[in-house]
Formats: sequence, C-alpha cells, structure tokens
Amino acid sequence: MNRSLTSRFAWKRRLNGVLNWIFPSDATTCAICGRPAFTVGASSHWPSQSENSRLCAFCVQDLERCQVAVERHALQVENAPDRRIDVYSGIDYDAFVRTLFRSFKYDGVIELAPFFAHVLFACWQTLDEFACDCIVPVPTAADRIRKRGYDHVRLLAERLARHVQLPVRPALLRVPRGGAFTQSQTAKNAELRRRELAGVFVPNSRRPIVGRRALLLDDVATTGATLAACANALFASGANSVIAIVAARVR
Repeated sequence: MNRSLTSRFAWKRRLNGVLNWIFPSDATTCAICGRPAFTVGASSHWPSQSENSRLCAFCVQDLERCQVAVERHALQVENAPDRRIDVYSGIDYDAFVRTLFRSFKYDGVIELAPFFAHVLFACWQTLDEFACDCIVPVPTAADRIRKRGYDHVRLLAERLARHVQLPVRPALLRVPRGGAFTQSQTAKNAELRRRELAGVFVPNSRRPIVGRRALLLDDVATTGATLAACANALFASGANSVIAIVAARVR
C-alpha cells in the first residue's frame, strides 16, 4: 500500500472504483470542477501515470497553460555552513494554482500529483547531478494526515523519487503542540511562523541523515520559515548539505 495514503483513504478509493465498475455511469465527472471528464493520457507537459486520473478537457487545458519557470533564491538558515541554502521553485502561487493546491491538499484530488511532481522534476533538473543523494519530505502533521487521508508532501516526494532514482528518506518528524489540532500557517507572518515552528521538527532516529546530501521537498514556500526550520534540524542532525525544492512560490 502507498505509504503516503492512509489505509482508510486507500480503501475508500478502491471501493469507489468497485462501485463504479458494478454500477457504471455514462458521465464521469472531473475531479477538480465536476464537469464531464475523460481519462488523462500522456501530455506533452506532464504525463499522467495513473489510469484513474480523470480530469475534464477544460482543466487539462488550464494545467497545460501553467508555465513552469524555475527560480532560485537564498534562504537564511542558521545551522548551514554558509548560513544559507538554495531554494528552487517552479511556478507562481497565483489564484489558479491556489485553487489547484486546495483541491490537492484538502479535497482528496490526488489526481493532481503528477502535475505537481512534473513541476518539482523541472526544479530538480536545474541541479547538479550529484547535488543530492536522498529526498527528505517536509513532514505533515499527523492530525492533518488522519483528517485528509493522505500525506500530500510524501505523495509528491515518492512520485519524484521514481523519476530521479533517489530514495525518499523521512529524516524528520513533526512534534505535535499541546494536543491541539494543527493550525494552518497560511495567514501568519514570517516572525510568528518562526516562533511557532521552533522545535517542531526533530530528527527521525530510524532514518539518520548523517553525511547525506538532502533534497528537502515541500509543496509551497511562503515565508520560508518551514523550510528553514527543517533545514536547521537536518544540519543539526549531521546532514552534509541541504537544497530545497518547492512546487510553488508566494511572491
């Protein structure tokens, strides 16, 4: 079973597939907008690898128009040898991309994983061939995974790993705060994010990172606070180097 999906979410999707086979419908709806859909085949921009990916022609067209333009910027990281790491991002977090991420993260539309993995692959292609030897996904809070049914960042990391032939190494764990449900970081400013993320990411003793060249992966970079906190934890755990890639950037 895919480690990025909870058993409940995976079985729910399988059950829906069985019900659709037993009670076929003439109209298959798009996973994003609900309009009549078709099974996505190979695209010149992002080949879908799932036969269950069903998107309408309009949404596919919108995705095709989403131009990938990889950008690099420096992020201040206290524990880094140069006190900075490079962060590579693929697309702007505009209104359309925000809608896509909301569907992907909160509405169970994992059919969008191939598109975002394509964007991350474009970022990876700009790196030196031997810059990294493992992919470290930014850990998602356990309560979020239980509620959504899947770990969207781990899902992207595993898909990218198959393309670039690198192992996924969950070298970080996310420590819950006070037993409360994890709050979204979206509307918080940089300073508040940094304070609230202090001590949240800790080393995973079962997946040591000592001497490794880590490719830190996340979905969106807003202030960079999450990436910085994770990078600091990786360097403190003995990582030799850290480079970060994200699908989208908030300007």
